[in-house]
Order: sequence, then C-alpha cells, then structure tokens
Amino acid sequence: MAKEKEHVCKQCGYMTTENKCANCGAENSVADKPKGLAVVFNMKESQIGEKLNVNTNGKFALKY
Repeated sequence: MAKEKEHVCKQCGYMTTENKCANCGAENSVADKPKGLAVVFNMKESQIGEKLNVNTNGKFALKY
C-alpha cells in the first residue's frame, strides 16, 4: 500500500493528506515542500505550540 503524500496548509501550517485543512478549514491552500516539522501532543502545555500559535494537537510545518 502506497503512503499518501502529506501537504501543508499555507494558512496555519497543519500537515494533512487532504485538500482541505482539518485544522482551519482552508481549501486548496496547500504547499508540498515543508521546511522542518513540529509535532504537538499536548498543546495546552507545549511551549513550541505556543510559539507556533497553534490551537490543536497535530503535525505542523515550521516553514511553508
């Protein structure tokens, strides 16, 4: 089984395999080449999540 290619939402940096962002709802706003990756497991206690200004758990690109 082939692995689906992940895209990055250009609005919030959330990494997804869909054309619509599950985090912010942006449609067709995806980039293919992220620079760096941050995985937020507990956004309420995450200092990195706070710096990235994220409001949910998940995978986020550092630059997109």
